[in-house]
Order: sequence, then structure tokens, then C-alpha cells
Amino acid sequence: MEAVTIIIPTYNSGRFVTDAIESALRQTHAPAQIIVVNDGSTDDTNERLIPFGDRITVINQSNQGAAAARNAGLRIATGEFVAFLDADDVFHPRKLELQLAVLRRRLEIQMLGTRCFDYPCQTVPEVSIDARVEEVALDRLLVRNYFTASSIIVRREIVERLGGFDATVPNVEDFDLWQRIAQVGAVANLDSPLTGYRAVAGSISRRPDGVERGIRRILCKLDEQNAWRGRNWLRRKAFSHLHYSIAYLHSAAGRQGVALWEMLQSIAWYPFPYQRHEVGAALARPRRTMVLSLRLFGLKRPEAPLLAGNPVEI
Repeated sequence: MEAVTIIIPTYNSGRFVTDAIESALRQTHAPAQIIVVNDGSTDDTNERLIPFGDRITVINQSNQGAAAARNAGLRIATGEFVAFLDADDVFHPRKLELQLAVLRRRLEIQMLGTRCFDYPCQTVPEVSIDARVEEVALDRLLVRNYFTASSIIVRREIVERLGGFDATVPNVEDFDLWQRIAQVGAVANLDSPLTGYRAVAGSISRRPDGVERGIRRILCKLDEQNAWRGRNWLRRKAFSHLHYSIAYLHSAAGRQGVALWEMLQSIAWYPFPYQRHEVGAALARPRRTMVLSLRLFGLKRPEAPLLAGNPVEI
């Protein structure tokens, strides 16, 4: 049976982390190791961890951010596979079982994510054992993120070979690692809702300035690596999608004027239509430009909360 290590970084998420741990313990494919990295929490996190006893391994460190916390877990991970779980999210009981079934028969896949469902919920979704597996080509991943961190299971050897998460990439260090994995092996998503995503006020997806700095750092790294290989149109598309995503986040934060400017920048960088899988809807940018204009003048309601079904993945 494949050994899986689950790594749960947590910072001041004591009120949520027990749900995450319990969902890890309820897996139909029992994990070999659950590592909780307390990244300098000042709340009651450690007290909430005590009842789990030796069923979990706890690492306490000063606050260094999610990248350093996950890397601390990776340094003592023993499983052939590593699954990441944010402290405010949960796993469907069959998550590891169904992901490992795919990885067992598809040896070329190095990393596998899943679809998400909104959490908390009354009951977890029904899932199928024969859900579709969709590979994500590197060119697509250079433009936008198609993976949710808490949905990921990855072969530990490749993460260690790549040096883990880059702590110099603020807020979106996971996106950076997914790209680096895709440069050396196949990555894919299992089309099944196996990850419970909790929308939390103040989460990274709600901080547009920090997200923008992180994605710009990723794009700078890609420039240094000559990742575009002469395809300037792909580079322009990636920068365009940065502006598109930041426009959405600024709108959700109530900054309609800034959001409208970012959307116009997106169109200027890449005036051609996006494919549906890149933005979630046909003619998304022209339509959103009109919506943002109406919101700017108070003629339309504010942006809806960012939930698991949101078409913009950062």
C-alpha cells in the first residue's frame, strides 16, 4: 500500500485546524504520517492539537510563511507521496484512495489535483471511481493556475528534487512549484469534488496586492529561464491574465476603479479572446469591463464572495 504524508501548515487557524486533521484521519486510505506545522501561531492552536496525541507530528516554528511551513514538513516527510492540506480546508473521506488509484495506473503523472466543494456543508458530495483525468499542459499553466493547493498529491521524490517551495515568491508559492513540476513531468486534475474549500476573510485570495507581487515574481523567474522560448504572445497572455485576475480580486475587495483599470490593462496586453477554460465564460473580459463600470457608478451590486466554484484561480 502506498505511503502518504499529509502536511498541514497552520497560522492562527486553531478554530479550523481540527476539522482539517479529522478529515485527514478519516481517509479510507489511511495516511502513514500527518505533519502539522504551527507557523508561529499566537492563538490556541497548540492546545487544540493536544487531543490528537501521537496520531499527528507537530512542528513548531517562528512565523515564516506558508512556503517555509510546507518545506519544514517536507524535510521530515517519509511517504512516497505527499498531500498538502491548508488548515482551513478539508479532505473528502475518499480523496487519497481515488487519487492514488489514478497515480497507480498513470505512472507518468507526477502531481494530481481535484475539484473542490464549498465547506462547511451538510454532507460531502457523491463521487465516482471513474472520474475523468484532465492533464494540464505546461503552456496552459504558464498563463494561469489550475490547481488548488489543498487538492494536491504529488510524488515526494520530484518535490525534493526541485527543492520544495520557493520562499521568495510571496503568497503564490504553490503556483510557482506547480509550474516547475510541470516542466519535468505530467500534471493533472481529477474531475471529482474531493477537496472542501473554506472561504475565509483575509485569505490570500482576498489580498490582491500581495498576490500581484507574487505572480510578478513568478513571471520574472520565467523571463530569466527563457520559458517562453520566443513565444512572446504566450508571455503577453500570461501578463494579461495577471491583470485579469487582479481585477477580479480588487473588485471583490471593493476597489472598483482599480479593478476597471486592471481589466483594461489585461485587454491591452492581450486583446484576443481567451478560451473558456482560461476565464470560465465566453467574452469574459468585455462583459466584466461593463460590469465593473456599472459597479464604479453604484449601478450594480458588489462582487460575490470568493468560493470554491469561482472561475478565477490564482
